[in-house]
Amino acid sequence: MPQIREPRSGEKMTPAEAKAYVDYLYARMYGHWEEKISNGPFMTQLRAGKLPLPVIRQFFKNWGRFSLEVNALNAVSYHTHLSFFVQHFDLLGPFCAKLADELISPKPPGHVLVLLQTATAMKLGRAEVLETPYL
Repeated sequence: MPQIREPRSGEKMTPAEAKAYVDYLYARMYGHWEEKISNGPFMTQLRAGKLPLPVIRQFFKNWGRFSLEVNALNAVSYHTHLSFFVQHFDLLGPFCAKLADELISPKPPGHVLVLLQTATAMKLGRAEVLETPYL
């Protein structure tokens, strides 16, 4: 990956320079993800079917609370960026559809319900998944 000079704060860039810099950032991010996440011990053992069940259960305990926070951040994002959506009203529908999907699919409370159903299959209770503090 070619090294690109870090722009100084407030520095004007041409569209081509900005695209090259954003492409560079994406490439670095995806490379880091591939190295640390996709090829890390957790995902490698999970794909191989060798990750111990207690580790998977602990992951779900940590992830459960996070899923609630993601839904809350989506709602905050709606409020925070409301003036943007007023100016770009055509984007409000797709954003609201995404937010609604998180909360109502397959039925309320949305994706949190799927998480809880999976947790139940792993013999984890709702309180363990939604109320246990993070590690």
